[in-house]
Amino acid sequence: MSLTLLGLVVLVAGLIAALVQALIAESQVRDKLRKYDTLADKEGYQRQLESNIHLLENKQKSLNTQIINLQQQFSELDAKVYLQSIDYYEPKYEFISSEDYIHRLKNIKLQQENMVKNNQAYICDTQWTVGDSKRKGDKMINDILKLVELAFEERCKYAVKEVRYNNVDSLKKRINNTFNKYNKCLKTLNFKISEEYLQLKLIELDLQYELEDKKQQERERELEDKKQNKERESIDKVRQKAEEAEEREILHQQELDKVRQEIELTEGEKRQQLYLKIQELEQQVAEDRNDKENALSESRRLKSGYIYIISNIGSLERDVYRICRTIRNKEDEYIRDMNPAVPFQFDIHFKIFSEDAFDTLQRLHQRFDDKKVNTVNPKRDFFKVSMDEIERAVKEIQKATGVLRIDIFEPAPQAYEYRQTLAARKKHQHLTIDNSSLEEDKLA
Repeated sequence: MSLTLLGLVVLVAGLIAALVQALIAESQVRDKLRKYDTLADKEGYQRQLESNIHLLENKQKSLNTQIINLQQQFSELDAKVYLQSIDYYEPKYEFISSEDYIHRLKNIKLQQENMVKNNQAYICDTQWTVGDSKRKGDKMINDILKLVELAFEERCKYAVKEVRYNNVDSLKKRINNTFNKYNKCLKTLNFKISEEYLQLKLIELDLQYELEDKKQQERERELEDKKQNKERESIDKVRQKAEEAEEREILHQQELDKVRQEIELTEGEKRQQLYLKIQELEQQVAEDRNDKENALSESRRLKSGYIYIISNIGSLERDVYRICRTIRNKEDEYIRDMNPAVPFQFDIHFKIFSEDAFDTLQRLHQRFDDKKVNTVNPKRDFFKVSMDEIERAVKEIQKATGVLRIDIFEPAPQAYEYRQTLAARKKHQHLTIDNSSLEEDKLA
């Protein structure tokens, strides 16, 4: 538990204790009232009692308000506490590509090999003899150092193999502990693992994790690129069909115009043949035109789609918006499919039809690139931005491209279920406190 959270727990406990003391004080005052026999004394003390009760009630309301506010702060701290409960790894190298990491890792491993080869990794500072034999002493030193090397290298290999985003620091701690433990045991014999060699092992661990993370990013980027390329290829293929149909239409139309001119100068059986040719060409021109229109229509369908700008203040927070697109025929189902994955429903602020949905989405994402909630994964399309900024961006893109149609615009989040839940929680808190007061009165 974090110090902040622990402090809030102590503060809430203090507020509850103060509330209980206030209720006990009220009960004690009521007990004292029973000691007065005369009506005059009772009436005077009753007035004093009512005044005291009024002050206590005001204090109770103030305490209730503070408790409710602190409970809301607890929910906001949940995410922070979770982050503190896992190892957070901050990248140390941030190379552009996995190849850069591989190259750096090779250099680090080469440095390690050279240190082992030159007796700079596993060291003995004392010349030992066994039975007055220096040769046997050297053999003993080599045997012990070899055992230490095997044990330490195995521990480091395990760490490199098992490293993940949430255990880098704990694995580095294990390696450090192993290093200190071995050196402590070897101190009597003046054996040791060098500090420089340890640092190379820790660098290797950082590089290995960042390499795997970079590979994952590259795989995700490659999949996204393939998806986008597939969409572009489909659009290009349909566009090519439209162009080919248009070329055929032009050629057939030119041939048709030529035959029409020729028929004016022809008579008899040949004229009849030209009439048949004209009918055939007219049909071909009509088919070409129809093919072109169908291809253009398909191209528009593939390029078009809906851009949604949605929020979820109950599940996320205020001023966090998701900017996403769908090409579904029943586009609103796209949002409904998201709802079961979160406690509260998403609110739709913008529903925008775009003739070029991919381009529109790219423009919006690039506009708010520095306001991404997740700066690591480019596929996470959530942004911390104000609605005014979003509205201004949409209008500017609409003016620049002329391909947008705004079907829905709701600046303020409805958050109906979330607001109802907050109201129900507050009501429950008040009922709980009121019931506690009634129980205290009964005991008094």
